[in-house]
Amino acid sequence: MSKKNLQSLFNTVWLLFVCGVAIKGLHSIYLESVGMPNGDAQWVYLPGGQKFLKDPWGFLTTDELSYTVAPLGYLWTAVWGVHENAIILANCALFLACIYLVWRMAKRLGGTVAAMLATALWVSTHTLLHAIPKVLTEAMFLFGFMLFLCGMVEAIASAAPRKRWFAMAGVGLCITLLSRPVLQYVVLGLLAAMGLCYLVWRVRGRPALAPLVRVIFRRTLITFGLALILPALVIIKNGVYFQNWGIGTGAGAGLYYGVHPLHVGEEPYYANFQYDIGVTAYTIDPHTQGNLSIDADRWEKQIAVEMIRRTSLEDNLRFFAGKARSWMLYSPVERRFDSEFRAKRQAQLLLMLGATAVLVVVALRRGSKGVIQTLSRHASSDDPGTQSAQAWGMLVCLAALVLLTLAMVSQFVPVLYNSRYNGAFLDPLFVVLGSVAVALLTSHFRLPQRNVQTGAWTWNWRGVLWQVALIAVLVYVHVGALAWAERHERLVVDPHRLGPAELHIDSDAFGHSTAVGMQAAGEDVWVTRELNTQLVIPLAIPPGTPVGKAGFMEGVWRVRLAVSDNIPHSCRDVRLSYSNADDHYSPLPTTIFLSRDGAMRSYALSGGFSMRPKGSGNLQLEFHCPIGTEIRWGGADYWRSTIAEASRELIHNGTPFQPYQYSHPRLPGEVRQ
Repeated sequence: MSKKNLQSLFNTVWLLFVCGVAIKGLHSIYLESVGMPNGDAQWVYLPGGQKFLKDPWGFLTTDELSYTVAPLGYLWTAVWGVHENAIILANCALFLACIYLVWRMAKRLGGTVAAMLATALWVSTHTLLHAIPKVLTEAMFLFGFMLFLCGMVEAIASAAPRKRWFAMAGVGLCITLLSRPVLQYVVLGLLAAMGLCYLVWRVRGRPALAPLVRVIFRRTLITFGLALILPALVIIKNGVYFQNWGIGTGAGAGLYYGVHPLHVGEEPYYANFQYDIGVTAYTIDPHTQGNLSIDADRWEKQIAVEMIRRTSLEDNLRFFAGKARSWMLYSPVERRFDSEFRAKRQAQLLLMLGATAVLVVVALRRGSKGVIQTLSRHASSDDPGTQSAQAWGMLVCLAALVLLTLAMVSQFVPVLYNSRYNGAFLDPLFVVLGSVAVALLTSHFRLPQRNVQTGAWTWNWRGVLWQVALIAVLVYVHVGALAWAERHERLVVDPHRLGPAELHIDSDAFGHSTAVGMQAAGEDVWVTRELNTQLVIPLAIPPGTPVGKAGFMEGVWRVRLAVSDNIPHSCRDVRLSYSNADDHYSPLPTTIFLSRDGAMRSYALSGGFSMRPKGSGNLQLEFHCPIGTEIRWGGADYWRSTIAEASRELIHNGTPFQPYQYSHPRLPGEVRQ
């Protein structure tokens, strides 16, 4: 059997193996989801598909569901007769098809090593798998996205820009935009830039570009233009019939939650809060038809813009930097779900940085020829001339994928964050780029090769040792960064920027502190005498103060205290509870994260679920600090969010709202600062 046939057999066996792994993982996730109905499927996709089958034109021109979601959300369910099991099987088939696309793209960019690693990661990454065996649009988006990327990579990096690759990319881009239109601004910006370049070339005369480059540029421009035709028709339909000039609504909700200070711009339950957008829309207009209606979508965008405008530049930078960290490395909260999320993404990012550093060093030492020679090792052709052209194409594709990743992260920073979106939108890029980075960093890890001319067997020991040293450094940094994140990263609500809120229970309603396992060192000053201790603060809720679920939707506790400086990280997580709560459950632990500077500071956490008072009781703080740690209690208060009422005043009267609470909690009887 020839070497080529052996390689083909190996590739087939590997692809069948990873498909088997994927099927096993998808089946496991499906079994876990049985009996757990998904809201998007039950309220949007399945009803939309049923209505489309019953009266297609009437649905498209009169029903609000036809514009609140991207069209493939209901068309895909209609294609399969709105049978959930058929839809799920079709979604799984699309995911399996993605495996081949990932293999082909990674192999083109980094060879067999990259292809094997990319497909292995693809079928073992939970954030890619978990939404597939469900009636959701992730499978269609992933298939379209990978079809688009694979087509463009094949067209550019193969040194043979055939029309079929551009057709493949155009179909994929169209599917992507009609299922999850997250690339629309990136594509429009790129299309505008390419069109401008073309006009400049026509006016000033075309530069001396290679014929291959001109062909790729022209066909890419045409591909993008053709891929936008169907999305443009959807926009025209929505504009003519519903006065909504977009593929769908929902951007307003994404921005509303994405800049919400109580939620820190992330999924509300990550901070133990609720989904309050429906209440906000209803408060603005009780006749609104849900938070995805055209009017509500416009209001939500206006509220988000107002929140950003009323926040200082420094706080905006800090807030959005935290959001960017979550998009790049997953949220600190998600370590509670699966530590693998952060570990995989961080490893991929470090590998990308390491590979970039290698190429930069090669470029500085040997120029562009050195970079091309490095990439040529992974080219598919044996012809030196074709290898060089493919290497240039690989370099262009890798740079484009990195820029696309950064562009998508920048676009998502002001939008609601959660692991589902992060996995579907960014994991495909990181899986491919991280795998190609491994191939580049291990390019000298090969069996000795025989020189055809001299007959000698050689192995580049110097290159091997250099790459081993670099990988060892990356592993060391990776382990250290994970440990640092475990100690220092938390999702923290700013106690002085809660969004529109009003004081609900003043500090005077709280008594002075008592303690368990501590010794008094003054009024409201305590020193721990045990490792596990507790601070107890009585609360007498004034008569007539509304409490419980019927009183208001979102409440916020603020507490003020100081703890000895340089405390160990195990002492920084303080768990709070309330003895007379309205509920006994919170989605996540109710904790605050202490500063290590020893100063008196304020902290905030959700006042809902198991922290919502039902009546008078005790606020309890549990510490796990070394014996001898000094704890000074500084007071507490309880606020309720008024973002719904403030938004109503903003929309109806143009009244700006105040997102800041400059005061501090205080001890009873003290003057509020």
